[in-house]
Amino acid sequence: MSSGSFRSSGNSGLFGEKWRPGVKLVTYDDGIPFTAFLEEESLRNYRQNLTNEFVLNLRIFREGLILPTPIGRNRHEFVMLESTHWYWTFEKNTECILAIGVTDYRVKNKIRESYSLFDVLEWILDSGQLSHDYNVFARNCQVFARDLFFSIPGSAPFAVIGTILENALPRILPLP
Repeated sequence: MSSGSFRSSGNSGLFGEKWRPGVKLVTYDDGIPFTAFLEEESLRNYRQNLTNEFVLNLRIFREGLILPTPIGRNRHEFVMLESTHWYWTFEKNTECILAIGVTDYRVKNKIRESYSLFDVLEWILDSGQLSHDYNVFARNCQVFARDLFFSIPGSAPFAVIGTILENALPRILPLP
């Protein structure tokens, strides 16, 4: 089966056909929704407001897929991080990088001011993530989540000693 016939068989987007180089930002500040699509220049401007929004906690989440994929990894992965005033998820899908932020359920008094959301967005910009089309085999959500997770200082030692991957439901899964 050629990739052309594979693409036309209902798997549109698996190889970057729908990709837009930018971040879809969705925030809920005290329950009030805001959505914007930030291309590179807008993202560079937006991150300037986040230099004091420090990363406090970091996890990779795993969620099983409803439909099987053409590759053996039937799961979606994304990064969740807790920052000074927000909880954020960062994930890659077939259309863009998606960042969702909420202010609810804050955990207080855990500030470790070292790595900020500015740094997370800078990594997305400087590592070329916006120009990496989605590819189900090579540049998928799992690769993006792993790369972002390991780009944050302090994440590697935790992964080495057995970082827990959690399902989007509250089930805890072991490392593969």
